[in-house]
Amino acid sequence: MKSINFFVSLLIISILPSLVFASTAYYVDCSAGSNGNGTYERPWNNTASVNNYSFGAGDDVYFKVNTTCTMSAKLNIDWSGTSSDFVTIGAYYGYDQFGLNGNPRPTLDGNNSVPSISVDAGLISKNPGTGYINIKDLKVYQSGSMGILIYDTDYVNIENNYISYSQRHGIWTGRCNNLTITKNTIEQNGQKNNPTKIENMGALVSSGVNAVTTNVVISNNKIFHNYTTEILSVIAREDGTVIEHNVIYDNQHTNVSIYSQAAKNTIIRYNLVYASSDIGNWKRAQGITLENESYLGYCYTGGAKIYGNLLASVTSGIVFGAEMSGCYQTDNLVYNNTIVDSTNQNFTFYPKALPGSGNVINNNISWTISAGSAHANNYSPSGFIWDNNNFDDSVSGNAANNARIYEPPITKKEGWRSIEPEIVNGAELGLEESDPNDVYESGVISTSEKKSIETPKGLKIIIQ
Repeated sequence: MKSINFFVSLLIISILPSLVFASTAYYVDCSAGSNGNGTYERPWNNTASVNNYSFGAGDDVYFKVNTTCTMSAKLNIDWSGTSSDFVTIGAYYGYDQFGLNGNPRPTLDGNNSVPSISVDAGLISKNPGTGYINIKDLKVYQSGSMGILIYDTDYVNIENNYISYSQRHGIWTGRCNNLTITKNTIEQNGQKNNPTKIENMGALVSSGVNAVTTNVVISNNKIFHNYTTEILSVIAREDGTVIEHNVIYDNQHTNVSIYSQAAKNTIIRYNLVYASSDIGNWKRAQGITLENESYLGYCYTGGAKIYGNLLASVTSGIVFGAEMSGCYQTDNLVYNNTIVDSTNQNFTFYPKALPGSGNVINNNISWTISAGSAHANNYSPSGFIWDNNNFDDSVSGNAANNARIYEPPITKKEGWRSIEPEIVNGAELGLEESDPNDVYESGVISTSEKKSIETPKGLKIIIQ
């Protein structure tokens, strides 16, 4: 009997570590009358208690739905998860009931002072480290600096948050491999209260920060009414970033809506970018820009695939640039985009981007309606092949190669300068049900390979 008890004791001891060190869910309810210990029955009622606690790997922190935490310091995520147990900073609506379940997001309010505008920090910040972090279902409001800042941390998901009124960027990530930023709403960020000190970056910025960064996906975000010069930016040695299904419109102090700057092999697809009739209160911007600025001191560009994007009433539709002499645009594929009524050109080529090599522009729809709108500022840019594009009027030079000159078969024919905000969902730029002319005969997508799909925004686009 003693030997049996001995082995039973050994078995219990062997499984204790997994029980003792299992990750734990902690609860925060800032409407609670007294501060507790982080349990569901006695939740913390302030974020200072969260910052003062020593969490274990994979521990989660949840804020009660429809409550507001006015913060005296940033929420500092100084612990990490594991590949099998991500840390979640999120919302709860009951015991072990996580998410929103139809309730308003919990609000983290920096009161326009936390963190300080002079500090490179987010109202939610992750210390450099291993990562495996989910940040989801939160309202991040009135940060004195940035809304969410994640730096030098891998395996991070930022999902379904509402980030508004940050004095600087809404979301800023640097040197984060295996990063997903999806389904966030990013509104009214970027020095709103001091518009003379505009940040020279975006409402949403993902950066390699001079180290190659991979496996980044930025998708299904809604970005509007921000005060930054570049709205959605991928910069400084990111390789292979995917930017897809985002909606961007009506921002202020804006140069570029989607900006791939010193980034290689960027995939930009199925995004909707437009300016509405409310543009008097905001500004038009370039739709999609490939660039390499000289201040970085190195050339890191090319290999982009830009397809299926819908751009309307922007300043310039798709822009190829390079401020750095000798840093040319190479091996970019631009196809199946619809560009309507840019105030300048639907395609713009900056002189320093030339001579490029291996660039292809084909199977796009380019439509000019209003006065001042043009198809391109250069119809024969060196190193760019045009083929099988649909223009509504004549073009010259290389752009005329297999060009289709007829009214494009898209659903909305006029009134792009007077559309109301929020009304456009992409269907207006979709193809008509019956198209007597096949625009997609040659080039990247052949007749035998094409197929019709439904995108999340409900428009039909032909893709490979």
